[in-house]
Amino acid sequence: MGSITRYAAINSRLKAMERRFLAKEQYKKIIKSVNYEESISYIRDETLYGKIMNNYNLEKFNEENIQYILMKDYIKNFHNISSFFNGEYKKLFNIMFMKFQFEDLILILREKHTGRKYTDENLLITYDSPLNKINFEKIISSKDINEAISMLKDNRFYKYLHGGLNPLDEELLFRLEVSLDYIYYVELMKALDNIDKEDKDIINKIIGSYIDLLNIQFIYRAKKYYKLSSEEILNHTIPNGFNININKLKRLCYHKNLEEFQDILADTKYKDLFKYGVEEDYLTEKYISSYIKKMLLKYKKEHKNNIGTVIAYLELSLFEIKDIISLLEAKRYCIEDEELLSYISFTID
Repeated sequence: MGSITRYAAINSRLKAMERRFLAKEQYKKIIKSVNYEESISYIRDETLYGKIMNNYNLEKFNEENIQYILMKDYIKNFHNISSFFNGEYKKLFNIMFMKFQFEDLILILREKHTGRKYTDENLLITYDSPLNKINFEKIISSKDINEAISMLKDNRFYKYLHGGLNPLDEELLFRLEVSLDYIYYVELMKALDNIDKEDKDIINKIIGSYIDLLNIQFIYRAKKYYKLSSEEILNHTIPNGFNININKLKRLCYHKNLEEFQDILADTKYKDLFKYGVEEDYLTEKYISSYIKKMLLKYKKEHKNNIGTVIAYLELSLFEIKDIISLLEAKRYCIEDEELLSYISFTID
């Protein structure tokens, strides 16, 4: 299948799938729901997500099982979209899928680290996907976190994880999450070498921006919450950012105070996203999400015969799921509507 023919076919499919996205008016109705139960009822009965939810014979819905249901549907759609591609593009989608496998893996490793027993592989979102290459059942059966990691030795990313991990380290899970982020983005950027230049440039811009923001956020968190040295922070940053070069990255890692951190970012596109020591973390997350969404919506609107439309759909779908779950959580804790708006990735007029 040629490039134009392939993207014409997939873009037609995506157009139909995009109809599920919530309009701002629907978000407003969720926000204005009287309580938590009413907000869930609205999603189930008045949106296209209800059809997915009703496939599950559950007596009661909550934000946890709704998130699982929506993510399982997302994984199915991801596989269907990947089936339009072959060759180097197929390899690219297999690596993109690692992101979700790593989320399942962290879920298991967290249980191993805390000593709680994780028993049901069917609660993992990637377990039964045709794209899955990890033997989760074997990992779940391991007796501790070290044995769990050793069971990954046949996977390409094992070399990044084994050795140097102390099970008594209070920041072990944080280090594992950072390592898996590193693996994912390094492998993803390597996979771009053999795809069409137009598609490569688009992904470089989108993923490179993600890398920039992930690095800045990691440095921000590492300095604010964890006892990591500047050298260790630098060693865990991800290469191939789009706007932050290695020299600026080093300066960020070795910054001495809040003012210097802000000054280093002052001449970048991200200067208004991080107000170190000033903003609450959830607001920083909102600013990052808004920045990325603006870029993705541009590719969605253009709807060209390139990979931009595909990446935009996949990433915007994830943002929507996250926004829905954030709203439900806020409703459950009876957060006021005005504050509730701070937890989603966009502004409602």
